[in-house]
Amino acid sequence: MKNKIGIFIEYVWLAAAALSFIGGVHKTYYHGFEQSWLFFVITPIALLMFYLRRHLRKQNTKEE
Repeated sequence: MKNKIGIFIEYVWLAAAALSFIGGVHKTYYHGFEQSWLFFVITPIALLMFYLRRHLRKQNTKEE
């Protein structure tokens, strides 16, 4: 059960990165980069969290 929650959280971070990137592109297209730069900052942070969670989950799975 614990492993399924970890996988779910990984994909929540991945979805957050995808939605943030899409939102940033959309906002840049309609309003300019001054109003959308934060979306592009959030995207790599969410990707980093995805890979960090994935690495930690796989490392914990090997130990068990």
